[in-house]
Amino acid sequence: MDNRDVVWYLRQKPEADRFQLITDVAIGLEYHNIHILHGGLQCNKILVANEGHAMLAGYGLSKLFKEDEPTFYTQSDGPVSEFRYQPPEVMDGQQLSTSSDIYPWAMCALEIMTDPPYYYIKPVGPLIKAINEHKLPEKSSYPSPITELYVGLWELFERCCDGDPKQRPSITQVLQNLEEIKAWRGA
Repeated sequence: MDNRDVVWYLRQKPEADRFQLITDVAIGLEYHNIHILHGGLQCNKILVANEGHAMLAGYGLSKLFKEDEPTFYTQSDGPVSEFRYQPPEVMDGQQLSTSSDIYPWAMCALEIMTDPPYYYIKPVGPLIKAINEHKLPEKSSYPSPITELYVGLWELFERCCDGDPKQRPSITQVLQNLEEIKAWRGA
C-alpha cells in the first residue's frame, strides 16, 4: 500500500474525493460495529488503498461489545493528539456503546474535509475542557468547499458529536444521511 494514512494521502492528492473517503470510513465502522468498538479511531489509523478507498486500521484498543455487558475504554499511553478524537464519555470513564465510535468518526470526517479537530487548542488541559464541556469546533473555523458542496454535512457532524451518546445517530443512520446528502448534491 503506497498511500499510507489518509492525512499523508490527502497531502499527496489534495484533489481526492474527500466525501468518498469519509463514506468509506463509515462503511468500515458499520461492518465492524455489530460486535466491535474500534475505541481509538483517528486519521492516522485510516489507511488508503492504492485504488483510493479508505480502510480502518489500528484495532489495538478495540473491544468486543455486547449490549448487555458493560464495556469501558482502555486508556492508551499514546500522544495527546488522541484526545482530539475521543468522545466525552471516554474522558469521563463512562460505559461505552456503539455511539462511542460515532464521535471519532465525525472528528476524522472533519479532518478529512479540512483541518484536525480543535487544531487551534494546543495545551491538553484546555482541549480536554472543551471536549468535556461539549464545545464543538465551529464551522467558521473550518472553511471547506466540501461542506459548501454537500449541504447537510456540517449538521451531520454536529449530530454525531452530541454530548449525549444516546442522541448520536447510529452508523447506519450516518450512512443513510451521507447517501441523502450525496443524492441531494447530484440533483
